[in-house]
Amino acid sequence: MATALASRAPAAITGRLRLLHNPYQQAFLAALLQRLPNGRRAYQRLALFSGRRGGKTEIGALGVATEVSTFPYSRWWVCAPTYPKLHDYVIPAMQRVLRPAWLAEPYSKSNKEWKLKNGSMIQARSLDDVNVGRGPG
Repeated sequence: MATALASRAPAAITGRLRLLHNPYQQAFLAALLQRLPNGRRAYQRLALFSGRRGGKTEIGALGVATEVSTFPYSRWWVCAPTYPKLHDYVIPAMQRVLRPAWLAEPYSKSNKEWKLKNGSMIQARSLDDVNVGRGPG
């Protein structure tokens, strides 16, 4: 079931994402879509805290797809604490929200990344090793 807020998300979103009526998901998406009069984001940092089965992965995937469509030539990470969780939850969630027509190349299993036509890249990373989280730069 899509929400009114989800329908305002950019064209990168497929609508194949099922958002539950969760007030925390709704507040997160509303904050993500909120802009100042000059077009900049109203918030620089967003966080979603919820328990097990709270929809963090789904709304996170929607948030990344929204942001990557807004900022061309940018690099984004989607992370999970372990490789199994990355492959079981995070990567499938991203596959559901990114339109195939938006991709410059199919998902690269070897590099764990999506290259988009707007020049952006989304990379999937496991945080098994804490030093991986440091990232480039």
